[in-house]
Amino acid sequence: MISYNQLLQFVTVVQNKSISKAAEKMFIAQPAISASIKKMENELNVQLFYYENKHLYLTEDGKNIYEIASDILLSYAKLE
Repeated sequence: MISYNQLLQFVTVVQNKSISKAAEKMFIAQPAISASIKKMENELNVQLFYYENKHLYLTEDGKNIYEIASDILLSYAKLE
């Protein structure tokens, strides 16, 4: 099962276009976020990102999951 923290980390990586920048913003070690993303990929059986010319891009599956994750986080924020 994918956790709230995994969704938050994933969305933060997408918004910052970097695992390292997301880690800095969230005050989490970069390897921890990388492991979280890898765990999500394994649980969902998809690839979320790919690298091209040292830049991080979302795959089509990643784009779809980003939309869903963003909606979930927004709904969660409304509950608070």
